[in-house]
Amino acid sequence: MKTLYAFSSPDGDVPVDDATFARPFIVRPLQDHPFITLGDYFLAVRDLVLRKEGQPLTALLSHLWKRSVEITDIDAITVRYEKYGTLYHISSVEIAAERKQIRLTVSAALTDESKEALDREFDLLERLGSEKSLSYLPHVYCKHTLQVRKAEGSVTFLMALSEWFDNYHEWHFSRDETGRQRIMVWDMKNGYRMLSEEEAYETIKQAATILTFYYDTKTYHRIFPWHHGGGDFVVRATEGNTDAHGFARGNLFSEHGEREGEAPTALPVEGATRAPVIDVKLVTARGYEPITLPAEDGEIAPLRAVILFFLETTVKMRLDKYEGMGESTWAKASVVAAAVDGFLRGLTLKESRTDTPAFKVNDVLAQLKSFTQDDLKGLLRTRMNQAAGRDTSDYAAISSHIDEHARDLHQAIQEQATTD
Repeated sequence: MKTLYAFSSPDGDVPVDDATFARPFIVRPLQDHPFITLGDYFLAVRDLVLRKEGQPLTALLSHLWKRSVEITDIDAITVRYEKYGTLYHISSVEIAAERKQIRLTVSAALTDESKEALDREFDLLERLGSEKSLSYLPHVYCKHTLQVRKAEGSVTFLMALSEWFDNYHEWHFSRDETGRQRIMVWDMKNGYRMLSEEEAYETIKQAATILTFYYDTKTYHRIFPWHHGGGDFVVRATEGNTDAHGFARGNLFSEHGEREGEAPTALPVEGATRAPVIDVKLVTARGYEPITLPAEDGEIAPLRAVILFFLETTVKMRLDKYEGMGESTWAKASVVAAAVDGFLRGLTLKESRTDTPAFKVNDVLAQLKSFTQDDLKGLLRTRMNQAAGRDTSDYAAISSHIDEHARDLHQAIQEQATTD
């Protein structure tokens, strides 16, 4: 079995040589660890995957591939450093065995803060995966601590192994050569590329659908916090057929959204044209908290709570960080229409399944349509002020765009037709 080490880049894998192995391990941006090296990190990821002589790995592969897999069947393992952020280091592990390949995600935490967060996220992903009839989140497999001992001392990593969304990529709001704002997909295999307006609309729509699907209409819990700046949503854009009426065939984000088995294949039909098929996933759930109001507002009614969730979602859908980690950026108005569309689609999806909301989708839409632009402005300002003390990083971007967002939101709501 060969074990290879590399860095992921838009130009393909960058192999890790001995000199790179000896470089200091970066704990967080601009902070090197005093004695742990990149090599120590890569070997720790390898040890996680091959712990107990590879028995947990072969058991997992046997389960996923529906056939017996032995450690001697594995030809090569590639540990690929994908990215690091303020909390975690993300690597992928690609396993090649008997003409089959699979890629898994390894999230690594070193500080006490990041370990607590990773522990919480793992448990939450496990719970949401078992409670929901559908899943747009990754499956989680295991978490373990791994100790690295050096002459200068020792450190302990907490690492979690989970599903890798193959051919899905992080994306961010960016500008093209003409200065027009668009969505750029950070495709580390085929190179960065811009989405078309139609693809961008569908990407935002599906992201809002996913968040709404996980919103609990009884307890008012929702996935929170999340942020485009953290690369929480990933997208896969592939070619698919549209029929003569313009409907996509073989869309991987179907009304049922199951991931079991092979994805449906788009078959050519007479009069069909080629159109991109967009599929969006959410890579993690950092928390699951209820919508709250100040104590003086008393108990929240289900319809009131879902309106607050809606307002929060439409605002956050427009927020990103420059290059994923820089200053806050604000997306253009077309994002709002897509977010409204996705929110209503998410409620419709919930209404069609066992997770029946305490209200009908048309009740929510009627309530939203009754709001004037000034009503929305007042609700947004109140909601923003409530959240300002907790998350100040985007406060300036939001506060300077409240009037604009209320206008865009009002227009997008009024353009929505009553659902069937």
